[in-house]
Amino acid sequence: NEIRDTVYLKHKEGSIYSYDRKMIEGVLDLSEIEICEVMIHRKDIISLNIEIENKILIKQALELKHSRIPLWRDNPENIIGVLNIRKLLKNLNFAKNNESFDWKDFNLKPYLIDAWFVPASNSLRAQLSAFRRKKQKIAFVVDEYGSLQGLVTLEDILEEIVGEIKEQDEINAGEIMKLKDGYYKI
Repeated sequence: NEIRDTVYLKHKEGSIYSYDRKMIEGVLDLSEIEICEVMIHRKDIISLNIEIENKILIKQALELKHSRIPLWRDNPENIIGVLNIRKLLKNLNFAKNNESFDWKDFNLKPYLIDAWFVPASNSLRAQLSAFRRKKQKIAFVVDEYGSLQGLVTLEDILEEIVGEIKEQDEINAGEIMKLKDGYYKI
């Protein structure tokens, strides 16, 4: 509370900008927010069936435009791993240039990250710490019975601190305004 009061006072005095104040408050709030408040709900998780043909799976994964794709077996809530697209792309071109390349022999295992399951009751602060310790950027959220509830990413937590982070291709033309004096506000 003392830190919050000091930040508020410094903001009022003009020595801390609004954006910085909100970011500091975001960091202070991490302990009070549970993962389940920011996670992507299980019905909104975009995932692929690992049992489909490699060529089709990779084609679908590349069309999704995510760097990490959850993979499941038997049913979409049975997540078995995460496909690291960047790692896959680095090696896929090399493999395809090999004359003896065959999709049936292509092994996805080196490009998979083990699924990591965390409790929904974790605070964002604890989860941020866990992401750093494990050097991971994605975790699957489960309830006390082990049922999949959703997924949380490092980016979800960072957005609680700094606000929404948009990818370059998510920025739309609506954010560019022509002003009366001929200038543009972007």
